[in-house]
Amino acid sequence: QAYLFAKILDAAVIVYNDPTRSFIPVYTALIFYGLYLLAQTVLSVTRTMLNQHIRQYSRFRINRLFYSHLHKLGTQTLEQPSVNNKIHRADEYIGNVVNYTYDSFEILTRLIQAISAGVIVFLFNPYIGLLLLFISLPYFINDKFFRRKIYEFGFIQTEPSRMASRSFGDLRSVRTMFEIAVSNAFPYLDNKYHEFQEWYAKKYLKILRKWAALSNTLGTAEDIVQMFCYILLIKQFVFERVSFGTLTYRFRYIEIFKNSTSGFFQYLNDQYESSIRLREGYEIFSTKPY
Repeated sequence: QAYLFAKILDAAVIVYNDPTRSFIPVYTALIFYGLYLLAQTVLSVTRTMLNQHIRQYSRFRINRLFYSHLHKLGTQTLEQPSVNNKIHRADEYIGNVVNYTYDSFEILTRLIQAISAGVIVFLFNPYIGLLLLFISLPYFINDKFFRRKIYEFGFIQTEPSRMASRSFGDLRSVRTMFEIAVSNAFPYLDNKYHEFQEWYAKKYLKILRKWAALSNTLGTAEDIVQMFCYILLIKQFVFERVSFGTLTYRFRYIEIFKNSTSGFFQYLNDQYESSIRLREGYEIFSTKPY
């Protein structure tokens, strides 16, 4: 897209400098650009519809497999605290199986986009390519570190989280409301749920604030490097006399390479996190009755 847009600009400059003012080069460039946009629209709509189709049919089938397996395990197995903790964690993420599959294809797409954009950037300036690649690594490492930290915090708190969720379930269930009212258990259950959630939220947000602070710092560093790369390109434009369209498309490919590399690392971390969380579901389906 950036290349085609640059061709439109170059065609406009050609027409401007042409005494005959023939717009044929502009029309030709616009036709190719229009065909590209049409193909992009068709692919985008097709992908969205296919994704929705898969999600709609798979969601309830995965849930059905999940509760069917739990019934097969039997009461004796389900009474084990370790199994209950796994069920609690798996129940939160079992629906992400479809997203995990879909995002696996998205990772491949981002990787291809990053490689193709990277090749173009390295061809016109290898130093810029190395700079952009190098500056994206700290953000990836930081993102992965804090995702792991949040997961480990949630994993450790599985038991109290499950207890708090049970209190919440009892408090909102019509079947247990009468019993809670008669036994005057509402203050106890309410306090049990509220205290844990309040404590959990504070600890979680503390980790999140550290994550955000470092992410903002690294993101700013990426932006500074990107501006420096633009300066290098402007110097090339001035001293090497490249066309304005070429300068524009190089600007655009720096942005594409930076965003696609960051996007690839982001999806890679997403998949890593999802695989850890979905492991609980795998372990539940691998559990045999005691």
